[in-house]
Amino acid sequence: MPPRHRVVDARAVDPATRRAVNRQWQRIERWLKTHAPRSHGLLGAPGRARTIAVAEAQTGVDYPDDLRASLLRHNGSAGLSALGFWEGGARHLGIREIRDAWRAMCARGSAADGWNGLMIPVFRLGAAAPGTLPYVVVDSRDGTVGWDDGVTGTAPRMASTYTMLRRVADALESGRAIAGRRPVAVRGVLRWTPVNGPRFPEAPGTAATS
Repeated sequence: MPPRHRVVDARAVDPATRRAVNRQWQRIERWLKTHAPRSHGLLGAPGRARTIAVAEAQTGVDYPDDLRASLLRHNGSAGLSALGFWEGGARHLGIREIRDAWRAMCARGSAADGWNGLMIPVFRLGAAAPGTLPYVVVDSRDGTVGWDDGVTGTAPRMASTYTMLRRVADALESGRAIAGRRPVAVRGVLRWTPVNGPRFPEAPGTAATS
């Protein structure tokens, strides 16, 4: 059963968490501005604490502080996300899109897909096999980030939203791969390409190191 709706409470984000999340976003933004300005232009505007609180109240699900801090920095993306290192990429959902995706998944009763009402769908995957969860999700209970790898099902893959942001920032700056995909800039657009797949012209500083 999904959690019950509740009263709106626009609680503050822990200041240390917000600073830590913003530092990682600053690293990502700096790289995108230099190497992939077209992808940088897809980043969403800052979200609002009240909008997050309304979504939490309507779903009965608390968003972890680092996820809220990230949404306050960028409320989704207008196209494929800079964080979309999965096959087919992924779109970074805005606050209302997260709420609507949560509602849709609960209405489907999608336990067979590995879904439960305590998950928060934050990215819509560009390629998802039939019978797999089409979202990257944050577990509202412990903040872990999970997705379905098509083999072992939906499971935690990263410790937190902050961890994912830091991993992406590290990969952009070093060219290291995440989940078998490395970042390259092609005509101002960030692409995550398989390590052993086709190679694209790279922006300076994006040579693979793994």
